[in-house]
Amino acid sequence: MNKKKDLSEADVKRLYITPALHKSGWEKNITMEYYFTDGRVGLNRKRGERKFADYLLFYKSNLPLAIVEAKDDSHVVTSHWIWRGFRYSFYIYIKWLIICRT
Repeated sequence: MNKKKDLSEADVKRLYITPALHKSGWEKNITMEYYFTDGRVGLNRKRGERKFADYLLFYKSNLPLAIVEAKDDSHVVTSHWIWRGFRYSFYIYIKWLIICRT
């Protein structure tokens, strides 16, 4: 197996975070890569990058409870990542934010 430092964010999600969420009982009420914007329209009428949360946890099928943001080991959790997650939770009207690293 690769060292954790060599893993991409997708590998971290696949190998660590998804199994941990399933083990914790989040097997059914979970959505991966939940897109919540279509991207900002620029002056050239082209859309920008779409925003998405890595995971969205639901209390019930129509009641989102928390956002889980995953980061690989090359990222240090700083106020930038916390603020980004906070903005995402504001867009979706969610009070809980979880930021995970390996």
